[in-house]
Amino acid sequence: MYTGAFTVGVIGHRYLGDESSELFVRTCCHRLLSGLRYRHGRVKAISAMSDGADSVFAQSAIALGIELESVIPFSDFESDFADERSRERFKALRANADRETRVNFLGRSPSAYRKSMEWLVFKSHLVVAMWNGDKTITAGGTWESILLCQAFDKPLIRIDSKSRTMSALSGDNSYSSSVDRSGVSRATKSEYS
Repeated sequence: MYTGAFTVGVIGHRYLGDESSELFVRTCCHRLLSGLRYRHGRVKAISAMSDGADSVFAQSAIALGIELESVIPFSDFESDFADERSRERFKALRANADRETRVNFLGRSPSAYRKSMEWLVFKSHLVVAMWNGDKTITAGGTWESILLCQAFDKPLIRIDSKSRTMSALSGDNSYSSSVDRSGVSRATKSEYS
């Protein structure tokens, strides 16, 4: 019998929309994490704690007393935050994390973001994607993360702040057809080995 924590990681956009959209996302995170804790007992949340999706998810985990692991993509990650308020929120979340994993890049780079995203996806039993449907590929971005989840048949919960929906996606069955119709190349396991 597995006795470790059920791990749930978060990926998503930095901008979630207006205040009511962010409240919707916060409510979804709270309900989802509460439900996972009820179902699995011990739950660990994993977040890079960037603005937007990451920080909302981390705040929900802390509020619920759920173990939180932060993923820090590069040494001076604090400089990645646009304003003082964001930096202070990051510092507070980081201080409240139960564990910190550093990806060990010196500075901001596409590789640093990609490796932190890959680590998060690989270490999670379930990934929560706060995704508005944009299929633009950026290194370590939301769509690239979703493609990685698809390549490894990783269970995924999508929270869409635009349509105010939350849906379960798993493996190829739920979202491969939309990937195929888009004309975007599908990620392969060998790209992430």
